Amino acid sequence: MGNCLDGASSTRALIIRVADPQKISDVVTNLGGRVLVKSGTAEEDKQTALLADPSGALFMIQKWPGIATEGGE
Repeated sequence: MGNCLDGASSTRALIIRVADPQKISDVVTNLGGRVLVKSGTAEEDKQTALLADPSGALFMIQKWPGIATEGGE
């Protein structure tokens, strides 16, 4: 019996917790990366963004409300 994933491509989702998704998006852009889906303007939508590094690797950044970051937020 084969694995149900035989022949499927491998995909991983890297999600990084940040204090300010917009600020990190700006840094990524300044360093040659791209913002594919920017954080929204509505409070409930400005928690995440989908980015690509200069080589095209995808990652998501997300603010987790209620969880303090190292910077104290």
